[in-house]
Amino acid sequence: MSRTFRGPSDLKAIRSRNQILHSQAALRRALCLSSMHGEVHRFEGVIDRFGSAIKSTGIIQTVCVRDLRHCRTGQHLSIDHWWFRLRQEWMLVPLMPGDQVMFTAKIQRCSKGWNLVEEDGSLAAGRYQVMGFGSRVRDLVVKSSLANGRSHSFHVARH
Repeated sequence: MSRTFRGPSDLKAIRSRNQILHSQAALRRALCLSSMHGEVHRFEGVIDRFGSAIKSTGIIQTVCVRDLRHCRTGQHLSIDHWWFRLRQEWMLVPLMPGDQVMFTAKIQRCSKGWNLVEEDGSLAAGRYQVMGFGSRVRDLVVKSSLANGRSHSFHVARH
């Protein structure tokens, strides 16, 4: 049985369905970090933005890396971004949003989310456990910046 094409509304529905199927297939091909728990691997991504978080010790500065891929296989990761603390290895290079970075990190169980404080002072369940990189990288290479038209390469290793 064939279906009659009814115009732009049908075309829009077909495109939408194809986009959903494509994104589901990409998710199935995404590399799951739990399969690499405890191992050290090299990854690459793009600096998205800078932020801060309130911790018991005060305010910490953070950097968000998106479009994460495994360097050896080129596979995208099942997580779409990761927030790192702006520790020494990140602060030694002039980072800007859009910079491409490569880093080596150990895959470990981490907690993400916010500590939510209820009106009675108790902590609500705003944090949860995930597989990730923790807040430290073993080395960092800034490859280039597509956003700013500038090109540079820095390598920082943690001792």
